[in-house]
Amino acid sequence: WAAPEAAAIVFREFPMTTMVGLDVTHRVLMGATDRDRMRAAGGPAATLAANLLDFAVARADAIAGRDGAPIHDATAVMSVVAPELFTSVKRPVEVELSGAITRGMTVVDDRPGGRAGEGPAPANACVLLDADEQAVIDGIVDAILALDDSR
Repeated sequence: WAAPEAAAIVFREFPMTTMVGLDVTHRVLMGATDRDRMRAAGGPAATLAANLLDFAVARADAIAGRDGAPIHDATAVMSVVAPELFTSVKRPVEVELSGAITRGMTVVDDRPGGRAGEGPAPANACVLLDADEQAVIDGIVDAILALDDSR
């Protein structure tokens, strides 16, 4: 959304880009239990992450009334580290560049026949549809705790 032209280039030039959309990352919410687990570990990385999570959860609650904060980037990284925790499909994806309201949105074409008169477009992306939310959160927390264990 900040640079839709750049996103369009990525989908066009890099076949089978993995798309981890907000519909998936907004379901992977870290909260008080995760913060407490990190804080109890007591290491510098875990303490920093717990403090950052405090801030993120407070913001998520203030903005969206959520009882947890989506951890977008770490969820995307987990899709590479542990792809078995995610459900995905291969689909054609385009980035809307001209819409007054939809500019920057990704459009995933699920139509079996594709666009009318054009037939199905070739898949150019691996689109994540779902995640094992708790397993993803556990993987993120375990990775943070491992930073302190490796010192």
